[in-house]
Amino acid sequence: MRKFNYTKITSTDLILEVDINNLSKDEQISMFGKVYSPETETENAAFVQEEDFIFEINIMLYLELDPAYSLLKKGTYPLRFREEKVQVLLSLSPLE
Repeated sequence: MRKFNYTKITSTDLILEVDINNLSKDEQISMFGKVYSPETETENAAFVQEEDFIFEINIMLYLELDPAYSLLKKGTYPLRFREEKVQVLLSLSPLE
């Protein structure tokens, strides 16, 4: 079962979306730092990318993203909650 969906916004931006119900508690903690439920406060929730990550060229081509912008910089990316789904906007940077 595929746990993630994506939507290409531009050639350097995409939204990753996951249905919380399809993640185990361990997977939620790994991704978000805690487990979410309908009662969980979601304001200021974020995805933390702990290290810079470089996407492989095959993934960039498959996602139809600009291969020159294959770097996801470490940092905090805000989460947006929509019903049972969590979305995070990822903006890619050029390799330096």
